[in-house]
Amino acid sequence: MRGFIGPENAHFRSFFPAQKRVLNNLKNFKTEQLSHQAHSHHSALGGLMVMFLLIAVAFHVSAVLIIQYRYKVPLIKRMISGTK
Repeated sequence: MRGFIGPENAHFRSFFPAQKRVLNNLKNFKTEQLSHQAHSHHSALGGLMVMFLLIAVAFHVSAVLIIQYRYKVPLIKRMISGTK
């Protein structure tokens, strides 16, 4: 919910960095990090990492559901119970 409501810097739309911001953040990494410590918003690289993490989680959940229903393997039950 926090990605849709709440402070402006917590919204998902603030995570999408422009290519120019990412390149500038990489070029001036140390000064950019010091700047972002003083302000309460995501750096371009932080926003990029959040996006990659969300994509990885969506991919993992999709793969689990596909395997569970296509191949009739009870993965979710096994993850919860810890048995094979």
